[in-house]
Amino acid sequence: MKAITFIIFGLIGYWIYFSLKKEGILWIPKIILCIGGFVGFFWGITFLFPFIWEPFLKSTSALGQLTKTIIFGIAYSTIYCSLAMATIYKWVDKIDKKIEERIGNSNKPYK
Repeated sequence: MKAITFIIFGLIGYWIYFSLKKEGILWIPKIILCIGGFVGFFWGITFLFPFIWEPFLKSTSALGQLTKTIIFGIAYSTIYCSLAMATIYKWVDKIDKKIEERIGNSNKPYK
């Protein structure tokens, strides 16, 4: 168990080292934004589902519940993804441009 933990945390540490060496300190806000968008999506589902379940999704038949849940999922995903593309991923693109300004576009920036 200790060896597996050592290997897993060693790989995570190497990934962080390699990312900092390649992209610099700007790697950290980029990862925070991407993970925050992912967490925000699932937080929104767990936050909105109880409010929508009783008046809209609860139905007498299983097929009705399934259909309404699918409609809710598609609508929520469409709205959230369009908002995320308009905000979060625009910021990530700006960070990528700053990284390219800092280290260039080559594969070996520190040579």
